[in-house]
Amino acid sequence: MLPTDMLTLRRTRMQIGFDEKQMATLLLIDSVEDYHRLENGDDEITQHLAMLIRNIRTGIELKEAGFPKCTVLGSINREDISFEALTTISHNHFPRFLAQVVLNSESADGALTVPVTKFEKMVLCAWIDLPLGFNQLQIDMLLEDTASEIANYFIWLEQQCD
Repeated sequence: MLPTDMLTLRRTRMQIGFDEKQMATLLLIDSVEDYHRLENGDDEITQHLAMLIRNIRTGIELKEAGFPKCTVLGSINREDISFEALTTISHNHFPRFLAQVVLNSESADGALTVPVTKFEKMVLCAWIDLPLGFNQLQIDMLLEDTASEIANYFIWLEQQCD
């Protein structure tokens, strides 16, 4: 592994606030010792691992570039609801995911859901970056923070329409 690869790996770990055990889990590395050897340059990085690190870095770099945490990808007229999904959300910072905001009465088919407003909930559709290494509390906080941002966006949007 080149020294810059070691630095990139260590910098990535530090930027997402992971210890070596969490990073090993995230990168699907068998043990902390194996991860430690990679970060120290004792073992060579594989192409598969390089691609995985590159994917993680995308969410970090979007955040560093000032790209918004959440992007509304599409929505319908909220006064004339004719589709189940009201809004599709892209969470752009690591770990990235896609979600939909739907009416509370809509089925989520076992997916993770978080309240957004009195009448709507956010339904997690897909992880772009699997949140391996995160504990359930961290995942819950991430989803709740995103739902709060979306609720604030809806309030702002309604104010603009008044």
